[in-house]
Amino acid sequence: MFSRSALSPEAGRHEPAIDSLVGTDIQGPDRMKLAHFVACAAALVAAGCASANLAAVDPPPPNYRQLAQQHVRENFFDPYSIRDAQIAAPRPSGGPILVSTGLTEVWVVSVRANAKNQMGAYTGQKATAIMMQGNRVVGSQNNAMWGGWCSGSQYEPFPEIMQSA
Repeated sequence: MFSRSALSPEAGRHEPAIDSLVGTDIQGPDRMKLAHFVACAAALVAAGCASANLAAVDPPPPNYRQLAQQHVRENFFDPYSIRDAQIAAPRPSGGPILVSTGLTEVWVVSVRANAKNQMGAYTGQKATAIMMQGNRVVGSQNNAMWGGWCSGSQYEPFPEIMQSA
């Protein structure tokens, strides 16, 4: 897009396209900063236009409990140590998020459980937000980052995760 040589005063010339964006009276490092700012602003405008094409949220997956169970089994450090597990029904993400399928809206299923860590000690109940789209898991985050999605969730017992993890 912008080559360093076109923006540097050592090059002895300026690109007409860049001159029209940042002006010819700005030289040196300030010219480079302004050109980067203009490029970032243009990217943000383009991203805002792209968000209008987001896919609508599919209906919540009817098998969300099985999907959450499989995800926990494959991704928790010691899934066989899980106790006091709870799950909340799917809730819409409330806006687009970046997951493995791209920028989209998803269903968020919160799972709260007490499991062992790498040291063999129980950590206390920790919440995990599991993002689902269609009939599959497309991402997950622990409570430290996505606590807002799990807080206020109406949890119910999740005994099947403790029996077959």
